[in-house]
Amino acid sequence: MKRNSIIWIIVATWLIGLVGVFFFTKMAVDKKDKRLRTQAQTALSDYFDSQSRYLDVVYSGETVAYERVPIPEKPQKRDNPQTDWQKTLNDSYGRNLEEWKSDYGDIWKLYKLKPKYESENSWNSDNEWTGWMFHGIESINRVSVIEFIIYPYQVGLKKQENYFMYDYMPTIQEAINESFEFHTTNSKSSYIPEFADGDESSIWELKNKVDNDYYFLWSYDQECIWMGKERADSMIRATDWSKYPVYWSWTPAEYSSVGEGIFRSFDYGGMYNGFYHVYERYQKTAIGDLKYDWRFDNKTRDLKQYRIWWAAIITLLMLGSVIPLAIIENKKEKMAEETLQERLKRLCNPQNFMKNYDMKKVETANALYQRLMTVGLGESALNEISQTAITELGITLIDETRLKKLKEKVNPQRYMKPYNAEKVSLANELFARISKSGLTYEEFIEIEKESKKL
Repeated sequence: MKRNSIIWIIVATWLIGLVGVFFFTKMAVDKKDKRLRTQAQTALSDYFDSQSRYLDVVYSGETVAYERVPIPEKPQKRDNPQTDWQKTLNDSYGRNLEEWKSDYGDIWKLYKLKPKYESENSWNSDNEWTGWMFHGIESINRVSVIEFIIYPYQVGLKKQENYFMYDYMPTIQEAINESFEFHTTNSKSSYIPEFADGDESSIWELKNKVDNDYYFLWSYDQECIWMGKERADSMIRATDWSKYPVYWSWTPAEYSSVGEGIFRSFDYGGMYNGFYHVYERYQKTAIGDLKYDWRFDNKTRDLKQYRIWWAAIITLLMLGSVIPLAIIENKKEKMAEETLQERLKRLCNPQNFMKNYDMKKVETANALYQRLMTVGLGESALNEISQTAITELGITLIDETRLKKLKEKVNPQRYMKPYNAEKVSLANELFARISKSGLTYEEFIEIEKESKKL
């Protein structure tokens, strides 16, 4: 196969390779995306493998702030309900009455914990006015977690059968402290198994386990805490989400502090004994979802880098193949266009006979080379030098590549389709001459000149 054909095949292969790189890199990045998504989901699942949630203590033993509030009224049943709403209330009356009896049926006085400076008993409390608070994280599914808090929000002092027992009634502060001790030390507490031994309840520890190059545990609510709601919303609205249709869903929310905001708190059991009932609440503070990390968009980064690197590698391989072939082909073409004197000068260079040293050939080559250094030697002188070079140096003046090309050119079969009588006749004559043994360089040059008529 001709070198030019090989070069064109290599270039065509390179172009096909570049197209292949476009699709191959997309497949590679998609494969990495699938692997990292599965890795993040597995890490999140494994984190909660032994238990579904972890608790830790935010604070405890703090001075509480509170004020006395009315005990909720006992639910009443209407004798003749007129509206659908009244009928609905009547339908749930039994359930509501049982709940009220359980929560407030034996309560003598009720005290609600309130923030500092908002209650009548807050003069010596600080911002941790609930006395104690638990923080926790809980798994929702393979891609979401909830961050939450549990805290006491009111204390009910119970009615006593004997009046003198009121003298032994604990204070609100004592009731709060004792409820904390119960939850953290008493084996009957349902919270005991859920307390973390290490940093498992930390959202940062969870993120450290889950986050990777493409995916991270993201929380809009936490963004609002760290940078403010206005800036968080601005960042979200400024992002082109059409680029991430597979990885993104977002429902606007508001970060919630204790007892307020979109995450409403609700009653969550409590601790009670013969003197008091400590009511507690559960409140979500943030929802974290496993999301594609659009902030850095490393998938697009990898896609660009992979394409650049692979295109560069393929291009270097192509150039590494084409350039040597092009150099060889160029050298062959130059040799084919040499004059007889230039060819003799190259072939009779004494350096050619130094490797397999032959004293006689070196002397002969040196003498011929010295004559060939003269510019514009005549035809007779060149023929004389040619004969000496052929007989004494064993040089072949006819280049094999040129001879092969010339034979292909003067082959009569080339001019049979379409048939051309004159060219067939001339080609037939030239092919016979070039095919005979003992072809001289002069005859070769003459045939080469005549072949231009074809």
